[in-house]
Amino acid sequence: HTTTAASRELIFERLRQQQPAQALVFLQQIWGEETAATRKNLLEKLLINLTFADHEFLEQCLDDRSKIVKEVAVDLLARVPQSNLQQRMQQQLSHIVTLKKGLIHKSLLVDELQSISESLERDGLNPKAADIRNGLGEKAQWLRDIVACVSLEWLSAHYQMPAQAFITAA
Repeated sequence: HTTTAASRELIFERLRQQQPAQALVFLQQIWGEETAATRKNLLEKLLINLTFADHEFLEQCLDDRSKIVKEVAVDLLARVPQSNLQQRMQQQLSHIVTLKKGLIHKSLLVDELQSISESLERDGLNPKAADIRNGLGEKAQWLRDIVACVSLEWLSAHYQMPAQAFITAA
């Protein structure tokens, strides 16, 4: 508690490598005292030995007042198998993208989202998310962000096609 932010980050990183559970307890103890930038840096270090044990804390981070902290939490939760975030995005994707089986090949039908709900915004989707640099409008960006939060294994199993074919079709 009395060292510099850089020192706490280094201590946390080393602790995370050797004792991930104890590192998480340490992070939770100092969390409220840190600036948004430090919280973001510390949260990024949870990638070291990331497991479902970090899930509850990461879900709480989705409510952080800092956008940069929330972005890291979304990224980490998308990497945790069976996280609530992954499950919410799987459910959302299955509502808007359906598989159409033809005689020769399969195709995807996309019912585009018209707006972003508060729960989807909490899960990291930006209501004004047009990505002009990549030629994506808001709705395409939302679809891309939802797909990014689900596992390739789930895509393959749910849509009965290789994940690469799903991405190309979407």
